[in-house]
Amino acid sequence: MIPGVGVKRSILCAVFTALVSAASAEVPNETIAAFNEAKSGGNLETIKQAASDLGAAAVAETDDPNRALLAFEAAWTLCQVDACDMGRPYAALADSLPVLDDYPSAAERNMLLAYIDWTTDKTGRTRDALETALEEIAPLEVSLISIAAFSDFVGDAINEGRWSRLEDRAGLAAKHYEKLKPVLPLNWAEMALAEQIGAFNHSPKRHVVGEVLKVRGELAALLREADNDTIEAAQPFRWRLEAWEMAMNAYFVSKPGERAMSDSALDSIRDEYPDFPTPNTDENSTLTEDDDETELCEGELDMSPKLRYPGRAAFRGQFGSVVVTFALNEGKVEDLEVLAAVPSEGFEDVALRTVSQWTWVKDENKALPGCSMSRSNIVMPLVFQLG
Repeated sequence: MIPGVGVKRSILCAVFTALVSAASAEVPNETIAAFNEAKSGGNLETIKQAASDLGAAAVAETDDPNRALLAFEAAWTLCQVDACDMGRPYAALADSLPVLDDYPSAAERNMLLAYIDWTTDKTGRTRDALETALEEIAPLEVSLISIAAFSDFVGDAINEGRWSRLEDRAGLAAKHYEKLKPVLPLNWAEMALAEQIGAFNHSPKRHVVGEVLKVRGELAALLREADNDTIEAAQPFRWRLEAWEMAMNAYFVSKPGERAMSDSALDSIRDEYPDFPTPNTDENSTLTEDDDETELCEGELDMSPKLRYPGRAAFRGQFGSVVVTFALNEGKVEDLEVLAAVPSEGFEDVALRTVSQWTWVKDENKALPGCSMSRSNIVMPLVFQLG
């Protein structure tokens, strides 16, 4: 489920109900009522059958002025229940009919048909067709279908490791979401980050780190106006965003005498985004703690064994970042979890094995009476780099 679109889906269903109930003279009212009831009920098999019945009725009733809308809705609904192949005839029908109303537009009909064709048969031809359809839809309003199509298309580039394609597809999606950033901040930020991940993996450039920092700053500003549910839903992504920033920075730091960004460039971004989080470029020595507990005894984290770069051939790159959370129980690490790990899960495994053996060592000369050797909700960034 894509965060932030539940309300929009309900609105779309309500609009659809009003349109077809008012104007459908040919497709039986019982078919439309059964479709609406199935959608509200939530049973996938019932929805699939009702959508198929609606699509078949749209094909059969050639005089119905709402054929395009009915066929389009039937096809899209079938895609939502993982039955895109069944919706193909109805999407093709909608795409072939004259455009008489604003919804569905010609671009939306073409996008749905291209999305179905690509989803059911991923070839160079269907990929190019969907790419063209998404380019046409990008300047238009965001819809549930465009969100799904962009999400799957971008995800496919990530899974295949096609970084140049990822940069192009995610960049187009981010522009498509631009108008709705205040409503769908996380959707926009995910695509904006994916664009920079594609750019960095395709050809590492320092300016990409700056672009990631800008995404962090923009998202922080957007979430300042968001509700608590949206803020909570965004937190895992924010950890991943921070991890990518650290990993990219580590790539440049691993090269002698180099750094990702100049102080002046960082200052410029801070001036542009007042909510911009300070980038973490320190070594693995920073703990972020919960401030509501008894003060932790003065001391330091004994980070032995040392965090070592994975030696297997699968991890030949020069950068990686993991953000972990854990608790200290009488100085021992417990409840260790990974909040984010990029770019490879191999770094996650090493981090878990290593950090689980670390301990908090009290400084007997500085520790105050009554201090605690236990602490919860500790967050720690870890950076892997060679050199």
